[in-house]
Amino acid sequence: MKQLAVVALVIGLVVLTSLIAYQSFSGRSSGPAVIDLLCTNADCGHEFNMAPGELRDALKASNRRGVLCPVCGQPSARPALRCPHEDCRRLFLRNQARAREQDTSPWPKCPHCQRQLPPPSVDAAE
Repeated sequence: MKQLAVVALVIGLVVLTSLIAYQSFSGRSSGPAVIDLLCTNADCGHEFNMAPGELRDALKASNRRGVLCPVCGQPSARPALRCPHEDCRRLFLRNQARAREQDTSPWPKCPHCQRQLPPPSVDAAE
């Protein structure tokens, strides 16, 4: 009888731990609340943002051709990075931030203010 009680207790603890873990990790993303987008149309360049769910729906609606820009109406908006420097804060595409060949710094620079971007933080990677 004691063995049965111990087995029931262990099973109960496993089930309880599983439920707590499921509730802790399911549906609770620590990702960004909004995603910055930049229109790549040369005549537009509009900067805006969308919630992750809206972005997913917009990409699905356009068959992954791109997000429709609310200003020019072209499917040319792409996810972008925002310069972390307070007096710049402009958006740019990832490939625009590459370090120049003559630059000896290991990190890329903002294409607008030309200041070095900080390395990615551990928190941002999670």
